[in-house]
Amino acid sequence: MSRRYKTMGSENAIYNLDKYFYLVDQAINEYDYSDIREADIVLDIGACVGGFSLEVNSKVTHVYAVEPMFCDLLYANIKLNKASNVTVFECALGESNTTQHISFVDKTSDVAGKSLSEIILMCGGHVDVLKTDCEGGEWHIKPHELEGIRRIEAEIHSFNGEHLDDFKTMLQETGYNVYVKNRSKTTMLLSARK
Repeated sequence: MSRRYKTMGSENAIYNLDKYFYLVDQAINEYDYSDIREADIVLDIGACVGGFSLEVNSKVTHVYAVEPMFCDLLYANIKLNKASNVTVFECALGESNTTQHISFVDKTSDVAGKSLSEIILMCGGHVDVLKTDCEGGEWHIKPHELEGIRRIEAEIHSFNGEHLDDFKTMLQETGYNVYVKNRSKTTMLLSARK
């Protein structure tokens, strides 16, 4: 049975979390919300149970939440918060027309893979803010797909030998100013702005 919590550090949303409280707390505290604008279209890849999506939905025009694993809790939290401007896509960032096998926490799932370009088209063709925390799926992002995105909040993962600095360099070469907020051997948390 799911329980209802008021999230730590948040005055913006309440969540049905079951045992995933730490995932919301992590989303609330890891990302920079300082220059989110009312007219922004936000794409949240790896929306999980809605930690980022529900923190920004009342501040922006629309949020598109991409989530392959926790859709039941995500939908429940959207309903609980009456967040009518959040649309969920049940897919994963990956190669086009593929099936992605995803394992996270205590769940596994096979879901449709979509490129960032395809997902942006599903959002109406334009995104202002991109948040991504998709457990390695971010390596499928191509520089040209970032056209028009003003701001990025990202948790980058290196589970298959990727070099974290390569992702940072790709963003810099695409015209972003990148600030690394936290880093370990396999994970880098960053903000990027044009």
